[in-house]
Amino acid sequence: MRKYLRVLNPDLLTVEQINIIKKKFILVRDREIKNILQEFKEEDRVDFDNTVLEAFGLLHLKDRIIDSFYICLR
Repeated sequence: MRKYLRVLNPDLLTVEQINIIKKKFILVRDREIKNILQEFKEEDRVDFDNTVLEAFGLLHLKDRIIDSFYICLR
């Protein structure tokens, strides 16, 4: 089974999507960052993650992505 590293390509986004992501990121950037398990529960972080995933058409994979993080942290 081959595994590939997938990377989000910002060139696929519109200027509007990029600006929305930047605005959401500022809210996360300007506060104290918590450990990854706590970050998954922070409202502004959840909103940022959802915005990024939605922009790339990947919101339907959010639970699988988060589950993968939990597996890596074991």
